[in-house]
Amino acid sequence: MKSEFIPMLIAATLVAACAASEPEKKEDGIADFIAVAELTPVTKVRTEGQYSFLYIDEQYVLLKTNRGYFLGQTRKRCPGLANRNEMSEQGNIALRPSVDIRTNPKIFWAGQDSVRGCIIDKLYALDDERVAELKAM
Repeated sequence: MKSEFIPMLIAATLVAACAASEPEKKEDGIADFIAVAELTPVTKVRTEGQYSFLYIDEQYVLLKTNRGYFLGQTRKRCPGLANRNEMSEQGNIALRPSVDIRTNPKIFWAGQDSVRGCIIDKLYALDDERVAELKAM
C-alpha cells in the first residue's frame, strides 16, 4: 500500500506546483529582452512625418520609420494601445493614430509624444535581428 501512495503523492505535488505557477507575462518577457539585448534608450527618432506601429501589448509598440525599427515603451500599461484596428475614413487600417501628441511632425520624442494617446516614455533602436526576435515572442 505504501508503494502505491508515493507515486500518487508525487503526482499530486506536481499538479499543485503547475497550478500555482503563473505564466510569464508578455511585459516581463519584453523587459527581459531589453535587458539581455542591452538595448540603450534613444531620446528621439527622426520620422520625417511618416511612421507606422505594430501593437505588441498594452505597454509596448514596435515603431517603423524610414530610419528603421524602434521599440516604444510606456511608463505603465495603456489600454489605448490595444485599439489597434481602427479604420480610416477611406476604409483602410489607419497607420497613424488620430490621437497622437506630436511636439514636432518630423521627430518622435521619447517622454513627450504618444501613440494612441499613450505617451511613449522610452525608445530603443532595433536592428533586423532584434526585430525578428521580438516578433517571434
